[in-house]
Amino acid sequence: MAKSLEDASRERRAETLEALVELYLRLNGYFCIPNYLYHRVGAFGLRTESDVLAVRMPHQREMLPDGREQPNDPKLVLSESEGWIDCVIAEVKEPAVEFNRPLRDAGGAGLIGDAVRMFGVLPNAAFESPGVGRRIADELHGLIKAICWPSFPRADSSEDRLWVRMIVFAPQTATHAANRAFMKLEEVLPFVRKRMALGEPCSPYRDQNVSPWRGTKRLIVEAFDRVPSHENYPLEQLLDEVIMVSFEVFWQRLKNECSTWPSLEGASRAKAIRKWSADKGDMDGQFIAVWSGGDTLLCNTEDTDSPRTISRAEFEKVYNVWQDYTGGAKGRSYIVHDLGVQNATWIIPILHRHKHLMH
Repeated sequence: MAKSLEDASRERRAETLEALVELYLRLNGYFCIPNYLYHRVGAFGLRTESDVLAVRMPHQREMLPDGREQPNDPKLVLSESEGWIDCVIAEVKEPAVEFNRPLRDAGGAGLIGDAVRMFGVLPNAAFESPGVGRRIADELHGLIKAICWPSFPRADSSEDRLWVRMIVFAPQTATHAANRAFMKLEEVLPFVRKRMALGEPCSPYRDQNVSPWRGTKRLIVEAFDRVPSHENYPLEQLLDEVIMVSFEVFWQRLKNECSTWPSLEGASRAKAIRKWSADKGDMDGQFIAVWSGGDTLLCNTEDTDSPRTISRAEFEKVYNVWQDYTGGAKGRSYIVHDLGVQNATWIIPILHRHKHLMH
């Protein structure tokens, strides 16, 4: 069953916030496992999941070639963590500062123990009672069930120079925000944005055609690049920039823009479109796109004997995987062979030239 537009938007919103948090943790020196799944045995489905498992080594530093050190966020990387292994079980929640119910329920200590075991910093025997892994899991389970969290829920092992924290990332308006310690997404955003500013502190390494970032993180970075660094940038603006409008809205916007193209004979409108692909960027050559009203466009190039008629349905197929395509998760071959889009050569550049209509 196809997802409703509301469900798809909610899912995309969650993906964007989780990618922002993962990027924040990575910029603070943590190795991350996103979307960690707690499997069940003997029945269909999962027990639950954690949005990110992250671990930071005791002497982590990110040094630039000129000797400067990339700064960590002192709200997350505490001074007393020096020399300790820092493990984080992170949850990204908009409605409330809380962990998933299975982690809070009677069997939650076992699930937390599974997450701690996944970090690989304690031997397997440590998770049998009265081992330190078992104790850490039990302590954390008790802490996250409490009404108040004066600090991030945390359990330590001084012998192993290890601490494990369970941190919720949430907006400042979330339920329980007044009585539970959590990381405010409104504070995560400016840290990430400052660290990702073009040309600061390292040399520029990306532009509108080239980026080493992939997936939703690439969309976040590109959204940052479109807004001058001195301007205020609220969390909702980022979400609006990254989350695409429905195809129905985009298609109407595209047709409205087509109606402003230079006119041909009769009611037709035409525009020259430069060739482009996600992996190569701008390419030599162009084609003419013609719109005569309705839900089709005609396109031709020097290599085609006659114009190609491109339907709304083909545009919609490519639009639905656009972020996966531009983020590198799916290639042109997927669009052509798996989706059966025969006119990708024309559709992809048209969508690229009109990506401002997608948000």
